[in-house]
Amino acid sequence: MFQRYVLAVLAGMLLALPAQAGFKEGALAYRDGDFATAIKEFEPLAEKGDASAQYLAGSAYAVSKPPLQDFAKAEKWLRAAAAQGHLKAMISLGNLFAFYKTPADEKQAFEWFTMAAERCDPEGQFMVGLGHFEGKTLARDLPAAWMWLTLSSLRGHLLAEVTQHAIQDKFSAADIAAGAARAREWRCKS
Repeated sequence: MFQRYVLAVLAGMLLALPAQAGFKEGALAYRDGDFATAIKEFEPLAEKGDASAQYLAGSAYAVSKPPLQDFAKAEKWLRAAAAQGHLKAMISLGNLFAFYKTPADEKQAFEWFTMAAERCDPEGQFMVGLGHFEGKTLARDLPAAWMWLTLSSLRGHLLAEVTQHAIQDKFSAADIAAGAARAREWRCKS
């Protein structure tokens, strides 16, 4: 799942970014699953502060197989990109902490998901909505869950829409009304 997500983002980056030495080669290598070459191409750009290269280098370290797989390096590069406001890096850090690190650190995962959600990232909004619904790491707050799932759905996140429909009977009419009102009033942070 994580790799397909990164591949979709990568395709968009190839179309949207100006050509730089190494980036295209790294992107093509990543697409082909040659993570060693992708890292070799992305790291020099990442070291120069390129947030997209930092994100992709971190992602390559996360999704590659051992011995190349290195969660510490993945975290380093994803944090660097996230510090520059790279939304997909924030989501990837959340995924890294929730699903890849042992033991999982869901508190940190939801900090990153929340940062992305507040900046209108639909995946972050979906994850925060689920977090409030489940009430394990985040406080169980059904109006907040409904708000975040609604915002994510409105931004085209199909799984948020399907999930919201599937769990709707777990919400009271008051929870739904309060969550819908919050969603109407909510504004993205920049």
